[in-house]
Amino acid sequence: MRRRFAVLLLVLGSAAVSLLAAELAFRFYDIGWAALSYEQTKGVVRLGRAGVLEAADHPGIRFELKPDLDQGFKLARLRTNSVGLHDREVSRAKPPGTYRVAVLGDSQTMASGVDRDEAWHALLEERADVRAVGFDRIEFVNFAIGASTPGDYRDILEHKVLGYDPDLVVVGFTPGNDEIFNWSETRRQFRPKEIANGFFQSFVLRRIEDLWSHYLGGESFEERGEFRESHRDLLQRLFRDMKTRSGAVGASLVVVYLARVDRENRAAVEALMQSLGIPFLDTSPAFHGVPLDRTRIYRSDRHPNAEAHARIAEYVRPWLKAIIAASASPPRNEAANPGRRH
Repeated sequence: MRRRFAVLLLVLGSAAVSLLAAELAFRFYDIGWAALSYEQTKGVVRLGRAGVLEAADHPGIRFELKPDLDQGFKLARLRTNSVGLHDREVSRAKPPGTYRVAVLGDSQTMASGVDRDEAWHALLEERADVRAVGFDRIEFVNFAIGASTPGDYRDILEHKVLGYDPDLVVVGFTPGNDEIFNWSETRRQFRPKEIANGFFQSFVLRRIEDLWSHYLGGESFEERGEFRESHRDLLQRLFRDMKTRSGAVGASLVVVYLARVDRENRAAVEALMQSLGIPFLDTSPAFHGVPLDRTRIYRSDRHPNAEAHARIAEYVRPWLKAIIAASASPPRNEAANPGRRH
């Protein structure tokens, strides 16, 4: 009897050691030496479980980032300003001599897993050639929120962005997500999820869950689904509305298609935007010959890392420079020429 009990303990102990070794090995494989840091690992969670979202103050918007955040998230810092933008402080009134670009999108544009100063639009602001348009400054304001959809972009534009007097609205379009999950006609009240601590979550189980979702159903499966006529019609309505609302305040609307590989629905989305007269740029050529794993924030998370954001910024920069130069006609003497500059 004792011998059987000892064998059972040995088997259970060996299994526990094997599971622990597998967990540690996968953590190192996934996030590298950050696996040894409690502070870094605890932020390796999905956005909805990070405790950073809240119901929006305006009833026309589903949710927004909490203001004044400064916490670890996906191995980077998630820092928001006093109004909940993943950006530095921005005045609502546009400073004189400023060409203001409002940026909309989901987590790829919000910059999940990347410090806000390394986001592609922040790099565009840093490297902007103000001489090309004659303004004193080109300012990008990040209104993107992870987990949002084109329907949310439209609502955020209407109820938040237009109050900041933009000259240009740039939509960071995420292939897959924005084609398929573009809006829900039935608006559901936002309910925050329980906050998770990534350090105490199993990386092995989470990876199994992701693979199950990707190959056997769930959102990842639907991302690879057919771009149906109903999806196309809804996107057309939403982007037509965004273009109209932007134009009403003198702002132009453009779309940056944030692809790192050639996407099967790109041509259909591009044709839709062309039919609406909305400039469109696919970023996938910036990643030709670059392994996809090299552009992820870590192995199990496909969000673009700092290198990917830098590639996007460099590829977008000449295209956007031409658009800004064509749309801007600023007077040098604002006192003598008050009002909008278009």
